[in-house]
Amino acid sequence: MGSNRLKTKDIITVVLLSLINIVIFMSGTFLYATPVTLLLMPLYYALLEGMVVFTIGTRVRKRGAMLIYCAIQGIIGFYLPYTLAYILMGIVSEVILSKTGYGDSRGLTASYILQQVGLCFGSTVYPYVFAIEKTMEKMSVKESDNLKYVMTHAGHAIMNWGWILLLAATAIVALIGSRIGKRVVRKHIQKAEGTYGDEN
Repeated sequence: MGSNRLKTKDIITVVLLSLINIVIFMSGTFLYATPVTLLLMPLYYALLEGMVVFTIGTRVRKRGAMLIYCAIQGIIGFYLPYTLAYILMGIVSEVILSKTGYGDSRGLTASYILQQVGLCFGSTVYPYVFAIEKTMEKMSVKESDNLKYVMTHAGHAIMNWGWILLLAATAIVALIGSRIGKRVVRKHIQKAEGTYGDEN
C-alpha cells in the first residue's frame, strides 16, 4: 500500500521532468507568426509532450504524480481557463490510471490525449473563440498589431465548427505523440529499469 505513495524524491522528479515542457513551449513561439501556424500550436505540443508524460508515468508510478504534472503545466500557462482545464484533466488522468494501473501504457495514452485536448481548449479554443473580445481587451497596448491580427483571425477561422475539428485533430496527433513517448521510454528507460505496464 505504502509503495503507491509519493515521496519527496518522486515529487522532485515530476517537477524537474515537467520543466522540460518550458523548452517545448519556447521552441513553439515561432508559431505565433500567422493565424494558420497559431492554430497548429496545440498539435505541435501534442506531438512532443508525450515524451515527458510517458517518462513521468514510467519513472514515477504512483498516485498523484500525473495531477502534480498537470498542475505545474497549468500554472506555467499562467492563464486561468488553461490552468483549470489542465488541472481538471489531471484529476481525470488520476482516475484513469487508478483503474488501469500506474505506468500502464493504455492508461497513460488515454490520459495524455485528454490532457492535450484540455490544453487545446484552454489555450486556443476558449480565448480565441468564446472569449476573443475579452482576450483582445486584456492584451497590453505594447502588443504588436501583427500579433493581435494573428490571434483575431485565428479565432475567426475556427469560430463556427472549426474548433471541434481542431480538438479532434489534437486528439489524433496526441495519439501519435503518445506512441512517440512510449517508444522513447522503451528505448532509453526500459533498458535501464526493465519493462513496465503492458506492451500494447
